[in-house]
Amino acid sequence: MTSENDVPIEEHPPQETVILSRRPKPKLQDKVQQVGPIWVEVVGGPMDGLKRHVLGDTLTLGRSEENTVVLSVDPMVSGRHARIVRDGDDVFLEDLESRNGTYVGETRIARRLPIQPGTIFSVGTTAVEFMPR
Repeated sequence: MTSENDVPIEEHPPQETVILSRRPKPKLQDKVQQVGPIWVEVVGGPMDGLKRHVLGDTLTLGRSEENTVVLSVDPMVSGRHARIVRDGDDVFLEDLESRNGTYVGETRIARRLPIQPGTIFSVGTTAVEFMPR
């Protein structure tokens, strides 16, 4: 067989596409679960026993209903008081310019503080533990 310019064209039998394996795309929910949720438990104060978690990278605490952990019963807690932020493999506690501060032990935190599972911190009169779930 030749083309319009009389150049010989090689004929090949049709090739079949072979799919060796098909890997499903991970869903967003699967990716979040690989990292794991951020868990906290109130371990002291007027809402003792309250547990909350978030699947994302930020958990907020305060009296406002917009927070992940709503501490509406503690009058010493600001509307947006503190947050826990995951940054890669590290987790940090941040005060959100609250009036009464966020404390780890007796120390008022002034900047982003790295925390580990089991860290207990205070917002207002409420003690909260960052849980290892």
